[in-house]
Amino acid sequence: GDQGDVRRLSVDARLDMMQQRFAPNQRWISFIAVPPGDRSVAAIYVMPASGGPWTAITDGTCYDDKPRWAPDGRTLYFISNREGRSNVWGQRFDPDAGRPIGPAFRVTSFDRGRQVLAPYIGQLAMTVTPTRIVLPMYEATGQIWVLDEVDR
Repeated sequence: GDQGDVRRLSVDARLDMMQQRFAPNQRWISFIAVPPGDRSVAAIYVMPASGGPWTAITDGTCYDDKPRWAPDGRTLYFISNREGRSNVWGQRFDPDAGRPIGPAFRVTSFDRGRQVLAPYIGQLAMTVTPTRIVLPMYEATGQIWVLDEVDR
């Protein structure tokens, strides 16, 4: 079957680009850029859907991943390991100008307690609806086992 036209919108040989998503208004594409030699950091960018310069949403000093648009296109949610454990963060966004507005803000606080986000980035996913964020969670527990009569 016909697959339609394929166009390359952007390329950078120094970075792997993943997690691409169209904004709700279809004018912007969010994605992460990861240096192939350093998988400990990733930055989130937005670019025009027609191609063009990238606008940094995060600074690339930690691992920011899974950017997901709010249904109104005015917030970009993402998972970040800034401040230690992985949490959901948000960044307000101007869908007309294609620019972030103000600083990123923390949405979740999984720093204490037994519930944590999936520890492996490959298992980590996120879905944003008008009223909810859906995340895979793990519940950490510990157990001590005693083996009796092991010398018999």
